[in-house]
Amino acid sequence: MKYSFSLILLFIINACTGSEKHLEKQLENNKIISVSFKIDNKNIMIKDDFEILFIEKQDTIKSIIRENEILFPNLKHNKEYDIVFIYEKYKLSFSKITYNMIFPNQNFELAFGIEYPPFTYSKDILTTEEYENRNQYNEIQYLQFNLFEYGDGIQFINKM
Repeated sequence: MKYSFSLILLFIINACTGSEKHLEKQLENNKIISVSFKIDNKNIMIKDDFEILFIEKQDTIKSIIRENEILFPNLKHNKEYDIVFIYEKYKLSFSKITYNMIFPNQNFELAFGIEYPPFTYSKDILTTEEYENRNQYNEIQYLQFNLFEYGDGIQFINKM
């Protein structure tokens, strides 16, 4: 009996160590994707206290988080996803985002943010017309893909 228990324990320890090594290898080979969160243009120190989910119909893929960086999950190229950011009481969701729209072949930042009235900093994320009509909103949420090496990023906005 002791022999069986020892073998089972040894197998569990080996499996856990193997999966940790596999995760480390994945993290080394993938692009760095840093994550930031602002409220009214003030940086919030989220460290690893947040979640990012990629949802496609019935499938939900949870990102692996390390400090303020994530390992980008393996997403299907021809599918649309909802990207959901959760931090404390905040939940930001952005719909119909495809792999091709968001995955550049370089390191990048996922910059999430919320603006509340009087929307002082929203002029950088809204069009001129939207900014002039900003009083009709209670909240503006945004997700920006900021590229680190070359090219233009992309931005998604929810006006509520």
